[in-house]
Amino acid sequence: MSLSKYLLATAGDYDSMGVWHHSEDEKKEALERERILKELAALFVSSRLGFASRCSAEMDRVLSAAKDHGIIDEYLDFNYSVDLLKLVPKIVARTIRLSRLTASQTPATATDVFLTEATRSYVFGFWNASVALSRAAVEQALREKVESRVSLKNPKLCDLVTAAYRLKLLDDEHQRLASQVELVGNKVVHGKPSNDRESWVTLSDARQVLDHIYGDEG
Repeated sequence: MSLSKYLLATAGDYDSMGVWHHSEDEKKEALERERILKELAALFVSSRLGFASRCSAEMDRVLSAAKDHGIIDEYLDFNYSVDLLKLVPKIVARTIRLSRLTASQTPATATDVFLTEATRSYVFGFWNASVALSRAAVEQALREKVESRVSLKNPKLCDLVTAAYRLKLLDDEHQRLASQVELVGNKVVHGKPSNDRESWVTLSDARQVLDHIYGDEG
């Protein structure tokens, strides 16, 4: 049994307040406490991660008190731990799925950061972020390569792809891949959510383009 599965299995008898339960009464009491804490924590998180409906003044006081006493901290610690443990097998599988990239030329720091973050976002299941960052990595790489050779005025990614093809930095296949990364990235940026498969294909396309530019082929 893997460590993540073992820890997840043992978490069942451990509640978010750090208490081990052995009797049925203890477990029932813990479940009721968990239900109340879950509702409080959900309200707290929704008010922090994005726009949320206004809470009443009384509810604001309850949330503040729970936070000040460390109750929400304990609950979130427990639930984030469990959620991450559930994700570990998928995180491992996605990591194993990746191919190795070797650069014969050193990419710009921004390109490397965008690629690394795009890959991490995919590994942890943030599809939209992975697609947007894959697009950013391709654009940064092409901008670096193209603008060191020709002068372009405020080029868009499509302009950089065309210029890179004309400069023979991209062949037919990698021009197609770069254009596909741009297309999917644009859709995500303009509000169309991505998914596991599309995120993987887009990241793979971006990595192939960057490997072509900076690898032994470039």
